[in-house]
Amino acid sequence: MSQKTLVVPSIVQFADRIMQASVRFGSRTEQLRSLIDEDRRAAEQRRNGDGHTIFCVFAAALLERNVSGSSYQRRVGVFTCKFGDPRALTPEHAKSMIKESGYRFPETGTRVLLELTAHLASPTFSWPAYFAEAEARWEDGFKDDPLFKINGIGPKTRNFALSEFLDHYCAPDLHVCRMMARTGLILHGYGDSAFSTDNPEFVRKVIVSLSKETGFPDRPGSLSPAFLDRMFWYYGQDRKRCDADPDCPECPGRDICLTGSSR
Repeated sequence: MSQKTLVVPSIVQFADRIMQASVRFGSRTEQLRSLIDEDRRAAEQRRNGDGHTIFCVFAAALLERNVSGSSYQRRVGVFTCKFGDPRALTPEHAKSMIKESGYRFPETGTRVLLELTAHLASPTFSWPAYFAEAEARWEDGFKDDPLFKINGIGPKTRNFALSEFLDHYCAPDLHVCRMMARTGLILHGYGDSAFSTDNPEFVRKVIVSLSKETGFPDRPGSLSPAFLDRMFWYYGQDRKRCDADPDCPECPGRDICLTGSSR
């Protein structure tokens, strides 16, 4: 009895198949590539924006717990309107903003916000210098980032914050991990002792490897870690695409996806 040989797709193969697909995000239905390109243009604008905007977005992202999006956007709105001069932040004002933003862990959120503000508002801190160092250290994940000295800030939320400004970072969540496992693309990291979709750093490293395979950051048209992260996320969160109950027959990548081709 013959058995079907399963071949793990390349990231370029898979991206080419699904990039033209339409996905639903909130109340919108857009081509996948359009959503990702819109995100990356917004990230570039944020990085080149004024210090207040950068500060508020970065602080809001660092407080994300589930990288869910909606709670993060609410914090961005509150911080942008209410922060004022970070150097004058008081515990009462910090607590008030955390409460208004609906943060689920108010005491922790207030403490982290105060410590973070003290660091970012320091006269020796520079956004251009910080982003330049993060970009130079993207492959190893900028492991000695001073922000990690603040209890409550870990690699996932820091990576999420950086991905809002830099193409070099990603913060893979459940949707991303699930899609990478289903397609077989996670197997590009097979052999690593940390092999597991439950290990965010391992998944990040696989995405970095896949990105480099496309020629990032030197080749025009290559796929950055942030681009790949959003590609999987947008496609994976759509209930008519590849969420908890994937619609494999309608997926344009079904013939090269290990799950789709075997169903």
